[in-house]
Amino acid sequence: NMKETIPTKIRVQEWNILLLAHAKQGRPKEAEEIVKTMVRRYNSGTSEVLPDLISYSILLDAWSKSDEEGRGFRAETILDSIEERDISFDKTTYAESTASSPYVAAMRTIIHSGEENIVERVESIYKRVLVLGVAPDAYIYATLLEAYASARSADASKKVSEVLAMMEEKLNDISIEDKTVVYNTALKLLKQSREPNSIDRAEELFMKMKSEGTADEYTYVTILAMYTNKNSNSI
Repeated sequence: NMKETIPTKIRVQEWNILLLAHAKQGRPKEAEEIVKTMVRRYNSGTSEVLPDLISYSILLDAWSKSDEEGRGFRAETILDSIEERDISFDKTTYAESTASSPYVAAMRTIIHSGEENIVERVESIYKRVLVLGVAPDAYIYATLLEAYASARSADASKKVSEVLAMMEEKLNDISIEDKTVVYNTALKLLKQSREPNSIDRAEELFMKMKSEGTADEYTYVTILAMYTNKNSNSI
């Protein structure tokens, strides 16, 4: 009805609400068609708005929650489109979490896709973030750890140390809630590890979380599960 009565007054916000509705219903192809419609209408002169960073974030989130075959590769193609269109990542236009959200969603899509070379592709997306100068948030690092966990990385302790060091170097102000997410993902990775020192590394991180007040119920459950699985006598 809006397209018929006030076609030139539809804002990007209205399109994004429609995108979100499809995303919540698990319909990534339909959501992608809406993005294409926005571009077509702009090119034909019937609309003055193009998809923005939020539009693409919603679209990629829809793909991350789908079970469509080839979804990981599709997410990478959508990232290419964002960068080719030179969409603004300006902090004055978007919150930092919004700027990094399409990359987090693309990483998650690849992780859940069951496709090949998941770790390498997720690492490549992280490098994109740095090259573009997009401010990474805590969820970037949590998702990077999730990739290593999904691949059951053989050098879990090393990966945990590397990712946490990168996060501490890049992020100056991390909320307790965000730290909890990252640390718990790190514990998940250590829990799956077969390294002999994984329990020691997990205990070290656990004590850090307790001292910082970032430990939650999931933290304790994970530590207890590690003792059970490893038959450890540690306390």
